[in-house]
Amino acid sequence: MSSPPEKPKSTRREFLAGVAGAIVGLAVGAAAGSQAFPRKITETVTQTATQTVERTATVTQTVTQKVEVKPWLLEKWDEEHEIVIIGSGFAGLSAAIEAYDNGVKDVVILEKMPSYGGNSIINGGQMAVLSPEEGDSVDLFVRDMYVAGHYLNDLELCRKVASESRDAFNWLVSFGVEFPPELKIQAGGHSVRRTYQTKNITGRDIVVKLVEQVNKRGIPIRLEHKVTRIIREGLREGKVLGVEVEVKGKKIYIRARRALIIASGGFSRDIALRKAQWPLLDESFNSTNHPGATGEVLLAAEAIGAMLIQMDQI
Repeated sequence: MSSPPEKPKSTRREFLAGVAGAIVGLAVGAAAGSQAFPRKITETVTQTATQTVERTATVTQTVTQKVEVKPWLLEKWDEEHEIVIIGSGFAGLSAAIEAYDNGVKDVVILEKMPSYGGNSIINGGQMAVLSPEEGDSVDLFVRDMYVAGHYLNDLELCRKVASESRDAFNWLVSFGVEFPPELKIQAGGHSVRRTYQTKNITGRDIVVKLVEQVNKRGIPIRLEHKVTRIIREGLREGKVLGVEVEVKGKKIYIRARRALIIASGGFSRDIALRKAQWPLLDESFNSTNHPGATGEVLLAAEAIGAMLIQMDQI
């Protein structure tokens, strides 16, 4: 009786090829559906593959969001206005009136103190005005400012102040601010008699009339609204979006759709800040500024990329 023929021995290469073929067949069978595999197995393979794809997509999306996250940006603002102005002195009040009269009706003024006016309301109520009748000229006016400013002034801005000073003076007079001619003087640093003084020789005479005009236009002055942060698209670049404001211990966020105007005044009441600019100005020096002149908004502006200049000229 003859023995059954022996199976031919497969080589290692043939074995690996067979395994590879089986794997390929499995993949093709899964793609072909129930013709290659039972329905249950096919559904399981398909479902697993789908879950894997979905999981991968979710991970990819999460990573993308983390890269784009800007934690300083807000999804929702508590308020929105066309123009937000910080400070209620001469500059802030004037800016609000001019913005409104030039077509921007949605303006708000933020003031951290319990009353408006800042340093403006306690100053001497003086205003230097171009006075040709006194032998004055734009060039002479600019020269006086340049010398008084230790030659650090922006000459273009000096020329603008000098040439437009009479228009600004008449603008205030149109609001009812009184500058009696007999109170006109030649103030220190001026080469001619060009300095007008208000009736009571106080900035209050000007501030009160400006506030009347602000109220007449329905522009709100938010007292005890302390700006603690300025919010920008990027940390130090891009558009300025709005401000973080502290109100009675709580934080609110106000968006400025068109512009944020900083008119917040000086910083001489912050001893540490003024010493950082000029170490000799320590605690032994008092200040003529009002108590709120502590410079927080200047530092907030610097934090988002603004360059503060001539701080040592306090």
